[in-house]
Amino acid sequence: MQFNVPAQFNRFIGIDWSGAEGRTPSLRAYECLPGNACPTPIVHPNGWNWNRTELVNHIIHAQQASRLLVGVDFAFAYPFCDSGIGCYFPQYVQSPCTASDLWAAIEQICANDPDFYGDQLYNGGANSRFASYFCTQAGSGPNYEQRFRVTEQSSQAQGTPPGCTFRCVGPSVGCGTASGIRVLNYLKLNNAFEIWPFYIPPTRNQSVIVEVYPTFFFAAAGGNRQYQNITALNAVLSFYGSLPVPAGVAFNAQDPVDALVSAAALRNWAGQPNRWNPQTMTPCAQTHEGWIFGVL
Repeated sequence: MQFNVPAQFNRFIGIDWSGAEGRTPSLRAYECLPGNACPTPIVHPNGWNWNRTELVNHIIHAQQASRLLVGVDFAFAYPFCDSGIGCYFPQYVQSPCTASDLWAAIEQICANDPDFYGDQLYNGGANSRFASYFCTQAGSGPNYEQRFRVTEQSSQAQGTPPGCTFRCVGPSVGCGTASGIRVLNYLKLNNAFEIWPFYIPPTRNQSVIVEVYPTFFFAAAGGNRQYQNITALNAVLSFYGSLPVPAGVAFNAQDPVDALVSAAALRNWAGQPNRWNPQTMTPCAQTHEGWIFGVL
């Protein structure tokens, strides 16, 4: 399926996601407008750390006034197309068959967890049907395999290997994905965003949410994820056409830097047709697995 380059976005938001419970300093968001100004933090109105529900509702409210391109760093689905399996959870008779069905099934499992928490999915709550496919702090389930989506295989081939989404140990893409998929289900039900690449971005001139992998943005710019090195960070920002961070700014963690660079990269790449139509994205990946924006 060929995607047109969407019409002009008004704001670009990069979110460094978190699968942790409750308010956490690792859930960070930066935004920028068209042009070349350095992205700025999206600050909680009370000065608190965000929780997921508040941040999601913030961007839903923001898209009522602006056309947003939002990037979040969790996987939009689990592997489906690998090795000809054609299944999210092999050997499970009622495994979901589409991305939408997957999102709905995970929401049903985790519905009693507040704030889009995904713990019940992989830690085997009473409602879980898929816990045996995950690796957690308690060990690997009997059906756990290190499987990867097509986009993750492409990212690895281009020099940036992602983590396995079935691995949910500590701060990981696995934990973030479980909570993030609940958000996708919420956005779909509320018709708030086009979810790329499952749904074509320009159809209703809506805001668009895409999956990002900040490590890939740094690698594409020839830089490393070193939040302490402002000179290196500014070189990455320059690669994406952004002015440097203001003088005197320093960071004490990687999370805000990942969100900042993601916002700048989204603004820079949003007008490039090849980013919306990566040559390695197969029809199966587009409809069942999703894609990391920017991976070609």
